[in-house]
Amino acid sequence: MLMLLKNVIIIKSLILFAGLALAPLFVSAEPYYNGTLLRAKDDVKVYVVFRDKKRWIKNITVFNSYGYKWTGIKVVEPSILNALPLNNLVRAKGDVKVYALNDNGFKRHIPSPEVFLSYGFDWKDIAEVTSEEIANYGESLLIREVNYPMIYFLQDGKKLWVSSVESFYTL
Repeated sequence: MLMLLKNVIIIKSLILFAGLALAPLFVSAEPYYNGTLLRAKDDVKVYVVFRDKKRWIKNITVFNSYGYKWTGIKVVEPSILNALPLNNLVRAKGDVKVYALNDNGFKRHIPSPEVFLSYGFDWKDIAEVTSEEIANYGESLLIREVNYPMIYFLQDGKKLWVSSVESFYTL
C-alpha cells in the first residue's frame, strides 16, 4: 500500500511538472485583428495591424484619413510591438500600383508582377490603403542589390550608378 501511494505521488508530481513545462507551448498571444491600432509604451508612433504585421501610421493626416479615434489605440509593451513584422506592401484603393515601403517612410513602386515575385513577396500581404496615405510617402529612387555596395539612382526606368556623392548631386 505504501509503495502504491509513493507511485501515485510520483506520477502526480510528474504530471504537474509536465503540465507546467508544456504550459508556455499552449499559451497564445492576444490576437491583433486587421485594423487594430497599437502603440508601444513610451513611444509616440502608432501602428495599424494588417495580416499579423504592423504598418506605421506616418502622421495625423494619414491617421484621420481612416477615421481612426485616439481612444482606439491599444498601448502595449515594446516587446509585443517589436515581435510583429512590418507590413511593407501597399496600394491605394482603386489603383493597381503596388509599393514597397522602407523603414524611413519612403515608397518604391514595384513595376511588374515579375519584380514583385522576384522579391519573394506574397500577394495577400498587400494592404489596401487610402490615397492620402500613399501621398504621404516620398519616392525612394535609390536602390542597392543585397550584398553589393554599389548604389543606383532610378530615372525613367533606368538604373544610374551613383559612383560618388558628387555624382549623386549631378543626377
